[in-house]
Amino acid sequence: MAHSRLLKSAVAAATLLVLAVAAVVAQSGSAPNPYREDANWAKLPAAAKWGGVISVDPAANGDIWVFHRSDPPVIQFDPSGKVVKSFGVGMIVQAHGMTVDRDGNVWVTDAQIKDGKGNQVLKFSPDGKLLMSLGKAGVAGSGTDVFSGPCDVAIAQNGDIFVVV
Repeated sequence: MAHSRLLKSAVAAATLLVLAVAAVVAQSGSAPNPYREDANWAKLPAAAKWGGVISVDPAANGDIWVFHRSDPPVIQFDPSGKVVKSFGVGMIVQAHGMTVDRDGNVWVTDAQIKDGKGNQVLKFSPDGKLLMSLGKAGVAGSGTDVFSGPCDVAIAQNGDIFVVV
């Protein structure tokens, strides 16, 4: 008898759980989606074309940084989609990763080698001035001063630099 009561209680609990989950799913499906696509939001500089977009990162002031596989590879857009600045023309072989540090500096990784360039981590000021290069341009290897296809970079709050290879 106790076994039968326990079984009925378990079935009732499972039924209530299924009904509760179904209600949550139904409610979440009925809420309007607050997001919308705006395919023409970004206005590229004259003669520029989109390449593969590698990274999109926010700036502290609400602007948006974009790193893509075309020139200019680094573009800053204001919230309306207007270009604020762009830089890095001819400096990147293959855009691969980007981060913006707490000071607004833009760090990018260049994962391939061509014509004596690439295979580096580059740090730019928010105005596009090259501040630092890590790795040897156009050289691959393992060691403390070269990379083999750096993929991404992260900057810790204390300034430590982490490079994914």
